[in-house]
Amino acid sequence: MRTWLACVLMVGVVLAGAGGAAEAKAKLSKADKETAKAAFKTGSIAYDGGDFETAAAQYKIAYDLTLDAALLFNLAQSYRLGGQRALAIDSYTTWLDGQAKLKKKQRDLGIEKEVQGHVETLKTELAAEQARAEEEAKAAAAAKAAEDARRAAA
Repeated sequence: MRTWLACVLMVGVVLAGAGGAAEAKAKLSKADKETAKAAFKTGSIAYDGGDFETAAAQYKIAYDLTLDAALLFNLAQSYRLGGQRALAIDSYTTWLDGQAKLKKKQRDLGIEKEVQGHVETLKTELAAEQARAEEEAKAAAAAKAAEDARRAAA
């Protein structure tokens, strides 16, 4: 997993030069740069250990400071693997929006296609989860109504 993250980070560093992330990095104080670096390191250790909640929290800190697209990708991965579908969809979508603004030669269309697949899968899973929750709520309401009717008849 580390190799994959490192590869994505290298892509992100190259891509960051093309947009707002480069400007944000230039304006970072030394303390913010160190905070982002430490958050990334902590997030990577957590990610490698399967602690996706901690990884997401740390990548979010680093991303908020740097606006580095690679960190946004890592954040989305952490959300997805941690079961936070809606947050993963939002992060992946934001990442894809940023990719669409880049010149074609700066983009990694393979990763984009993979991310689009993740988004579609997550949307399907989220819709199924919501449908199950609605069915469970209906069943619970019907059971309560039946119990209320039984008590009223007694």
